[in-house]
This record gives sequence, C-alpha cells and structure tokens, in this order.
Amino acid sequence: MGGQRGLRNVRLSCGVDVRPGTATLSRVLVFLTLGFLVARTAAPVRDADTFWHVAAGRQTLTDWTFVGPDPLSPFTAGPWIRHQWLPETVFATLQDRVGTGALALALPVMAAATIWVLYLVLRQFSGVLLAALLLALAFLTMSGSISLRPQVLSFAGTAGVLGLWLTSRADNSPRRLWWVVPVTWLWACCHGLWLLSPVIGAAVLVGWAVDRRSIRALGPAALVVVASFLVGLLTPVGPQLLLAPLQVRRVTSYIQEWRPAPWSSLPFVALVVLLVLVALGWFAGRRMPPTSHLLLALLAVVLGLSARRTVGIAGIILAVVAAVPLQQLLPSAREAWSRRELAWSGLAAGAGVATAGLLIWSLPSSIAGYPSTPFRQLASVARGSVICVEYETGSWLLWRHPALVPSVDGRTELYSPAQLELALRFTDGVPGSDELLRQATGCRHAVVHTGGAASALLDQRYARVETDGELSLYDLSSPKSGR
Repeated sequence: MGGQRGLRNVRLSCGVDVRPGTATLSRVLVFLTLGFLVARTAAPVRDADTFWHVAAGRQTLTDWTFVGPDPLSPFTAGPWIRHQWLPETVFATLQDRVGTGALALALPVMAAATIWVLYLVLRQFSGVLLAALLLALAFLTMSGSISLRPQVLSFAGTAGVLGLWLTSRADNSPRRLWWVVPVTWLWACCHGLWLLSPVIGAAVLVGWAVDRRSIRALGPAALVVVASFLVGLLTPVGPQLLLAPLQVRRVTSYIQEWRPAPWSSLPFVALVVLLVLVALGWFAGRRMPPTSHLLLALLAVVLGLSARRTVGIAGIILAVVAAVPLQQLLPSAREAWSRRELAWSGLAAGAGVATAGLLIWSLPSSIAGYPSTPFRQLASVARGSVICVEYETGSWLLWRHPALVPSVDGRTELYSPAQLELALRFTDGVPGSDELLRQATGCRHAVVHTGGAASALLDQRYARVETDGELSLYDLSSPKSGR
C-alpha cells in the first residue's frame, strides 16, 4: 500500500519548486535530446531483411493474401503467415512510388514514434531531465535492434501499452485502459511481439490483485487483458497469427538476434545500468514498490537475458519502472504536464525526422552494402530461374530481381533447418557446398558478396560475369577451362 501512496504522490506533485529559467533550459535540452536521438537513426538502407520486407509488401499489395503457400519461392517448407503486413505494404509503397530515399526515411519515422511515445510515458512519472536521461538509456538498449524493419514498431507498442496500464492505475482512469485494445490490434498488424501486450497487462493485473485492490476494480482490467489477446485474432491474418511464433521457434538457433546478447555489448550494459537504477531507487526510497512494478521488472530481466532482440523491450520496461522511485529521490517536484509540452516534444521528434531526411538526402547512395540497380546479365535469364545465393543476398535478389527465385532468403522461419544449414555452409565457403546447393536447387547462376568466403569458393571453378563491387554474379553452367 505504501508503494501506491508513493505513486500517487509523484503524480500529484507540481512544478512549484522549479524555477522558470531552469525549466526553460531543461526543455531546450530535452528538445535537443529528442531531436538528436531521432536524427541518429538516419542511415542508408543496409539491413538485408529490409529487402524481403519490401518484396513481401509488394506481394501483399498484389494478392491481398495473408496466409497460404509461399508464391515467392518453391523451396519454403511451411505456409507463409504475413503477420507484418501493414509496415511491409508501407515499405513497398514508399520504395516503388517515391524511391529508396523515402524508404530509408521510414526508419527515423518509426524511431521518432517510439522515442516520442516513450518520452510522453516517462513524463507522467518523472521530471523533464530525468525523463530525458531514462529515455537516452532506453534508446541505448534498443540500439542493437534499430534497423529498417517492422520490429522497431514493437518498441513503440511496448511503451504505449505499458504507459496506458500504469497511468490508468495512477489516475484511476479505467476508460483510458480500454485504449490498450485498439493499440494492441494495430501492433498485431505490425509485428509478432504484439503478444507482449497481454503479458504486460497480466503482470500489472496480478500486481493489483496482490496489493489487494478491490475485486470490482479488477474486473474491467481483466477484461482488457483478455480483449488484448483476442483482438490479435481479429487482424486480416486471423487466428493463424498465433502460429507465427511457432514457425520461428524451430529455427531460432539459426537467427542471431534470438540468441542471448553478449554481456559486454552496449545495449546489455545500458540495460544493467537501468536495472541498477531501479534497485537503487527502491532501496533508497525505503518503501516497498507496487507488486506490479516488481513483476514488470522481473519480466524485463527475463526478456533481457533471453535474446538480443528483446533487450530493447526490457530497457523500455525498466526505464518506466525506474521513473517513479528515482523521481521521489529528487529534491525538486516533477514539472506539471501540459498540452504545450505535448506539442513541443512532438515538434522535437519531427525536427529529428527532418534532420534525418536531410542527412539521407546528402548521402551518395540510399543503399549501403548492396547494389542499387539490378544486374544486367540477369535480365535475359528466364523468369522463375533459381539463383544460388548466400543467406543475406537472397533478400536483395527478391527485391531487385523479383522474377527470379533465390535458393534461400531472409524469411528464415519458412525454411527447414537442413536448407538453412546448407545455405550457411555455402556462405562460409565450405568446400563442396556449392555443388550440393546446385544439386538441391538446380541453379545455374550465383550472386554472392564480392571478396566473401562464398566468392572465394566460386572463384576456384567459375568466372565472374558481372560485379559492381558489392556483389558478384557467377555463371555456374560454364566452369573454367581446365577445371
């Protein structure tokens, strides 16, 4: 009960102890911080997964099919569940109607949404400067997973759902809590981590029950938890949305981001700092925190230790949980929240997007690590021909040569472990893997990274017919003479 009173005290504190000059300086610093964090994400398209997401979006815009056989490859082993269809169709529209520069700008836009939403949530429990500090630390935990993929939207979804649950408790506003349902539906149309929404809700609900909140008050909250799960089944994908995590589960050992994060990595170190701040805030405050906060912190620890891609989710949760006890330790009260701050913080995020746009526009190319144009020699290859590729170059081929079929691509969950193992052996240049791949797929050409292990393997027997410095094209039907 003491934790609940402390939470209400933080929520009711106003800006009487904050001098006008100090408040102005704080807001200027926060404006610059938000803008800088957003602009920091400006970069050319370099993540190979971006390419297959664009190809997936194109396919969805063509057939509006969300579950069924894979039309992009005959080698995939299971049904294609397009659970990220909404951002993928946006990516494809930006690429095909505006250009690669607009596609690259999608990352700062998604980052701006995440940073702004998280800042708004943190400000409900902490002052301006503390919110900025916690925001920066949370951004560091996300930094290992911020790339041009729908996953970034799960960061925004986590912040939004968490904020709705905790602010509804502090304000005693059950009506606000129902906003969790449409937010979860939108999240479920964007990324598979939407299932964290009912998990977060369940953690808060159990905490309320342990803290002896009235049964009458728990009823609507329990309905929100159930509804936030069921609403995910009402997306265009339907109930089969629940099968998507099962597809990934059987091949997680082949996906680097599903492995635990190295303890020395910057995101994990930032996560540890946030965890220490939470513990110090609780210890120095000398009062028992709400059980819901304890459970959320435990959830964050589990997520942080589980996989690289969930370290950022854990960082968001710990940043929000840390805001309450740390604010109580500060000598000055939390500045009052206003619509004016809502506007200028949004303007700061928008300024970051504008700056990112200028930075992307100034780049010599909006793509890094991959050719921005198709290979000329592949223009005469018959439609549907199979091209042997490395694990990542298959995604580029789907994007730039949609009429051809890569031997594998970044949609890892659709391939069998045996197919992925052979693809990785070819990528690593294991002797004989090129012949095994040719026998398994019937490919007559190969596209690999110039200077890579697969390129060195192919150079021993085949001639390069085209290269742009990043990737090289080989004709596998004509071995070098004397070989």
